[in-house]
Amino acid sequence: MSMLINEFKVLENQLVNDVLYFALGPQYSDHVDRAKDLYEKILKESSYFYDEKNFASWLLWDYKLENGNNFFQEYIKIKGNKLTREEIKIIEEISNTYLSIYENTLADGHRKLIDIFSKKEIIVKEEKEMRSLKDLIIGRIVNYHGENYMLDDYLTLNQRFQNGVEKTFREKFEDYRNKNKFCTIEEFLKDNSILLYSFAHIIEDISKKQMESDVEYNVFQSNYVVLDYKGIYDSLMKAPDIELDYEDRGILYFIMYKKDRERVLSEIVLLKNKLELECISSRDNEDAKRVIERLLNNLIKHVSDEILTMDDIL
Repeated sequence: MSMLINEFKVLENQLVNDVLYFALGPQYSDHVDRAKDLYEKILKESSYFYDEKNFASWLLWDYKLENGNNFFQEYIKIKGNKLTREEIKIIEEISNTYLSIYENTLADGHRKLIDIFSKKEIIVKEEKEMRSLKDLIIGRIVNYHGENYMLDDYLTLNQRFQNGVEKTFREKFEDYRNKNKFCTIEEFLKDNSILLYSFAHIIEDISKKQMESDVEYNVFQSNYVVLDYKGIYDSLMKAPDIELDYEDRGILYFIMYKKDRERVLSEIVLLKNKLELECISSRDNEDAKRVIERLLNNLIKHVSDEILTMDDIL
């Protein structure tokens, strides 16, 4: 049974939203709280970037209830008697998808996606306004009655980041396979969707900063030992051209501005025992070092300077 792309999209979005509202209902509130704690724990242990907007997808596909079900499977178990056979089939197929990154190509007039990790090639049904061929796609592909569809829960990345992403993925995969010797790439992807979301978060941040500076993106970083955490915190909070941006898991992120706040000079990352200055040019780095060393003086001690490339950041 072939289905028009628009018909499938309507059903997909309706059913995914139904499962999401089901998961966020009062009967599963304790599970959602535990899932948030687990999500943050995984991010912290893996040193991945926290991005709350991807939690809902992780909750539906990756979080497991006590019975081993994810929320799609649980929805079928509880609500199955109210669903049509077609709806159950679509939910089952959506539940079994996994996140990966795809090259976006054309073959004989059809959209062909190539998994950049497994190199698997897949022809997908597409909408007229399908995404640019210049983009990589982070997404899930579902097979329904012999046709492949890209789920709407997707992100795009500029293709120039592909080599860095592949290199970092291979390193993570080899580390994982040292503990799970017979693991396939597909199994690794199923267990590590957070890694791919982390790539997207980092690259989105890098792309914004690169557009602002209009140069190839590197980070010029200076590292300091923290000698007096409270003194540093108090001094940063009082400084006229420095403001607290946000706090994440005990790490404080400040923005340092040029005089009169004409533009951002540096990001300051304050941990309990370390302070980092992160700038997008060597000149900004030198200016920021002068400001911070004059402001904090004997509260910090300079340790090193380094230039981080795209691969280092990933």
